[in-house]
Amino acid sequence: MKKFLSVLMALTLLLCGLATFAVSSSAKATELLEIESEWEYIVYEESADGLTATAPDGWLDGSDDAEWTEGYAPFAGQGGNGMAVTFFDYANFSAYLRTTFTVKDLDAIKALELSVIFDENPTIYLNGEVIWTADGYLDKDYTNYDITEVALPLLKEGENTVCVEFSNVYGGSVFDAYITAYDQVTLVDDEGYVVFSGATSEGFTNFGAINAPTNVLDGDQSTVCGSGWNPDVTQAITATFKGAVKVTEVYVQCKNEGTTSHEDGMTRGSYDIYLINGDTETQINEEPVPALTIDDGGYTITLDEATEATGVKIVITDWLGTNWACLADVMVSAEQPAEPEPPVVDPTPVEPSDDPVEPSDEPSVEPSVEPSVEPSGDDNSASAEESTPAASEDEDKTSESKPTDGDKNENKSGLSTGAIIGIVVAVIAVVAIVVVVVVVLKKKKA
Repeated sequence: MKKFLSVLMALTLLLCGLATFAVSSSAKATELLEIESEWEYIVYEESADGLTATAPDGWLDGSDDAEWTEGYAPFAGQGGNGMAVTFFDYANFSAYLRTTFTVKDLDAIKALELSVIFDENPTIYLNGEVIWTADGYLDKDYTNYDITEVALPLLKEGENTVCVEFSNVYGGSVFDAYITAYDQVTLVDDEGYVVFSGATSEGFTNFGAINAPTNVLDGDQSTVCGSGWNPDVTQAITATFKGAVKVTEVYVQCKNEGTTSHEDGMTRGSYDIYLINGDTETQINEEPVPALTIDDGGYTITLDEATEATGVKIVITDWLGTNWACLADVMVSAEQPAEPEPPVVDPTPVEPSDDPVEPSDEPSVEPSVEPSVEPSGDDNSASAEESTPAASEDEDKTSESKPTDGDKNENKSGLSTGAIIGIVVAVIAVVAIVVVVVVVLKKKKA
């Protein structure tokens, strides 16, 4: 009976170890700078002719002698975005914001993400250095940006200062931002979609933030990067990953809006798609990929075998007419990176020996342990029109399909599937022990 219980305990420890591993494999997110935080601000009135105000000397490190006002984000001017909490006294202005946050464990932070809504032309500083800037506006919802590379080296244990300057000359206005820290870098999310670090455009004429290249990463067909078709230049979007992954599928979709389309009523033009691995670009489509506009599906290329890549490039190869040569969505599926093996626990208990232990004449020597050293615009975003019926596709390497979820951004809240399974396994193991122990005790009493 004792041997049986010993084996049971060892198996339970193994299950609990696996459960602990599953929980710990989920990235933990911590908001360093919280959404809708309190900031201090200075705002200067501007005219519609342009900006003339300048920031107070020393405003980045708090050594200025200006008079600051406190308020909660989001901020906007008169007539600005209705989601704002604090409104300035002017419609046209230059504004300067400042706040702080505290880092308790710098070594635990492996990745940083900025989430921001803006209108217009913001620049964000961390501890006196620029970490992010943008032209124009993205004022419908918060957009996420990976700022690990530029911001993590500037982060300090203890107090950190964030400063922002933004303005408004045209249209409405709004600003808010928050910063999230992660204890590990997630390359592929729980649903198998690659996590992007950003996107760049080539050859497009930018006539508003609707054409911001990161729009193609948000899973929303009503936002787009594009402009008029120009066959004389390369028009492309390049989306980069947070690290090298093995890609299995690439999904693309065109914007459901425009003035020209093929006779099928849903195909606007065509793309070529390349996987990027370092300096190498490899085309993965044998036939032109149709720029489908339908709401319930775009076009998916399924690879014959998983291919390592650090990014994807979508090039417009043909378009009908001269208007709205564009890309609305791109989603990339990849194999989950291999997890480290969990610790192995030998379930066979060591039976204690009944033989007495003879004392040794040799003096005992304590093992020597070396100390380990740790390395140190205008708010006129276009909306999607009603979709047209979809036509079926049947090719060897490409097929029309739709990912199950619209927005495949990284999940920043809640437990991963692995974490939930781990917790359930641990609970079952504990319950099993209790049941066995109760049964054994009842049998002994009987």
